[in-house]
Amino acid sequence: PEENVGVLKLSEALKDRFVLVKLGYQSREEEIEVVKRHVPGVDSETAEISVDIVRKTREHPKISRGGSLRSSIDLARLASMLDGSENRWYDAALMTLPQRIELRDSGVNKELLIKEIVKSVLSREELDFQ
Repeated sequence: PEENVGVLKLSEALKDRFVLVKLGYQSREEEIEVVKRHVPGVDSETAEISVDIVRKTREHPKISRGGSLRSSIDLARLASMLDGSENRWYDAALMTLPQRIELRDSGVNKELLIKEIVKSVLSREELDFQ
């Protein structure tokens, strides 16, 4: 994989000295607070929608690597700079997320998938992962 280029494999002796620590994501409420702290003047609704969109990318079965908290921050920042229409979410998500998520299947249209996620968050519908 691309992220392993120029990286040496660890020896067994060195691996034996490590302890595995698993870190997950913060709760939805904690993520919203982080977004509010990093995007000055952002309103609560914008922070919440940004976090919800990015969290959906982490849950979607067609996505192997969803967006990070940094994605939520950038999405909120961009959405707050665009006009107040609902379309700003589609525009902001399409500018923020495509390079930050990884799909399981290369045959899936990333842009359409992002639009589907945004639509589900804005309409407060649950996505059907079938």
